Amino acid sequence: MVGGGDHFDGAGGYSGGGAEASINIGGFNGLGSDTKTISGSASGGGGYFGRGNGMAANLKGTSAIGGQNGTPHFSDDWFKDLAGDGGQAGAGGEVYYFDINNIFAYNGDMITNGDYNNDYFEYNEDGTIISEKKLEVITKQNNQKIIPAKIFAQSGAIRETYTTNQGIFTLSKVKIEGELPAIAKSFAEVKLVKATNREEIPTTNYSNGYMINQGIGSRSSAI
Repeated sequence: MVGGGDHFDGAGGYSGGGAEASINIGGFNGLGSDTKTISGSASGGGGYFGRGNGMAANLKGTSAIGGQNGTPHFSDDWFKDLAGDGGQAGAGGEVYYFDINNIFAYNGDMITNGDYNNDYFEYNEDGTIISEKKLEVITKQNNQKIIPAKIFAQSGAIRETYTTNQGIFTLSKVKIEGELPAIAKSFAEVKLVKATNREEIPTTNYSNGYMINQGIGSRSSAI
């Protein structure tokens, strides 16, 4: 095991991890990872703004957008191996304010590779680019550059999540009522399983001058 992945399976997260021998094709800036190994049977992890790719993941539909790990090797018992998922996100406290016009809050930087020279655009929930919404670079008072990340929960949507039937641990993530699939006994039996449904939540309608509903969480309270 190396990092959050394993021998074949890239870990998922904000920027999905690369599978073995794919270190130069890891995800960045919230995107999923790809893989171009000789066998092609490894899979990169899913990212926040895009799914991961690889022969196994594309075949099974895994490495889903939002941070799901990849799908491992076809043969032997490698299908049982698990890489890390994105995990549970942090949660801040409530923001209390007297005058909303005096709040200038931004999310963290969406850029993970330090490159602010390319053009970046806002994303939809499904990972498609909103080409008419080009993102601007903000320079902080300490001269640090950032492009604040869009958080979908702040826009009113907690996206669906996915797991697999690789074992008791993966199936324990399923929170949707109904009959669970049998635990896979071979790669052929591995399947994508929806773990949680999409949920709509209230928005703040707050604008920091950069994006609406972004920067101070998914709910707010006034004094």
